Amino acid sequence: MFSALFWYKLIFMTELLIGEGFFTYKLRRRPNFPLRLTLALIATYAVTFAYPVFLYNAWYSSLMFIALFAFSILCIKLCYDESWINVIFCGILAYTARHLAFLLYNFIVVAFNLVDAGALGTYLEKAESNYNVFTAIAYFGCYYFVYWLSCLFFGARMEKNSELIIGNTSLLLLAGVILFVDIIFNAVVVYYSASVYDKVYLIMSHLGGMVSCVLVLVIQFNLIDKNIIRREMETVQLLWHQEQEHYALSKENIDIINIKCHDLKHKLEAFRGRLDADEIKEMENAVMIYDSVVKTGNEALDVILTEKSLKCGRNGIQLTCTADNSELGFISTSDLYSLFGNIIDNAIEAVLKIPDDNRRIICLNVRSTDKLVSVHVENYYDGEIKFVDGLPQTTKKDTRFHGFGMKSVRMITEKYGGNMLARTEDGLFKLDLLFPTGETVKS
Repeated sequence: MFSALFWYKLIFMTELLIGEGFFTYKLRRRPNFPLRLTLALIATYAVTFAYPVFLYNAWYSSLMFIALFAFSILCIKLCYDESWINVIFCGILAYTARHLAFLLYNFIVVAFNLVDAGALGTYLEKAESNYNVFTAIAYFGCYYFVYWLSCLFFGARMEKNSELIIGNTSLLLLAGVILFVDIIFNAVVVYYSASVYDKVYLIMSHLGGMVSCVLVLVIQFNLIDKNIIRREMETVQLLWHQEQEHYALSKENIDIINIKCHDLKHKLEAFRGRLDADEIKEMENAVMIYDSVVKTGNEALDVILTEKSLKCGRNGIQLTCTADNSELGFISTSDLYSLFGNIIDNAIEAVLKIPDDNRRIICLNVRSTDKLVSVHVENYYDGEIKFVDGLPQTTKKDTRFHGFGMKSVRMITEKYGGNMLARTEDGLFKLDLLFPTGETVKS
């Protein structure tokens, strides 16, 4: 006859696989994933069923649970195209959530006397009497709550089919050690309480175990959070370098075009009277780019405003700039180009969605007062703008490659000791930047 522990290992594996499913479904899948997943599930349950139960003590039970967990990690690796570190990270995350739910269930059962003898871990020989309607409600409620809460905090931070980079392996190792020590400690408590039942002892041990699990989850949460921040910073830096190259190219192109347009305007004078007036007018309009050059006294600002004013002209957008006598020399050329490029590009993207041509207006005002330089931008928009941490969120579905413009704006603003405020008011999106002039660049 099979023992309670024999059957419990199948329950354990089911709980663990459900948790692993929640935390791996967004990972990059290998080819023939459905077949791989089917084979992995069959192999996992076969190994779990065949795993022998020779001894009934804390050490053997702990070793069995850890060995079955290790096999499930192999199966995850079989199904997903991820590094071992990423697979182990998701596995530890799932096991931690599963163990936290297990401890919470036992804590509730013991604390509220849902069974006569108290919950002794649900896998001892006399554990059959530990089940009733109330324990069933507690069991499903605890596992649902813990898994849902874990997915809420972790699942939202794991992007589908994107690379999961866990840089700090030492913290991951620490989280694993804490978890496995807690597993062994819990097994000791279960077997000890089978012979010496002490309600207070059980409650305190379960509370300590839950605290350990929460600590492991916090460590892993920080690993994901720092990974997201690092990836965003790398993306912003990459875009910044691309904008530097774009500035150099734009400046060179505008200079060349202006020279050519200037020469052509003078040469057109020689053809007046020889060509039809309409033809002359058409040719003059073709070289009007020379008159579109914005002159603010700052070379980088002139380049970006000229470039964006031409783009606005092509799309029927009215761009109004007031930036005379602005003291922006304390901001580097590359940062200035990136700053205003992102600001105006976001405004252009917003007004292009407006069907009414009369509302396709962007106003930019840069001025200096005393020891401060202010930048004010406003434009109409349609729809709803959501703010997170003071930044408007991208409306594009693929957030991996969008939404970094405003982050770059804030990063540059803070680099020069400035403040940024974005808000909406009466159908207008308004952005204000305030810089102290002469502020040294922060390292």
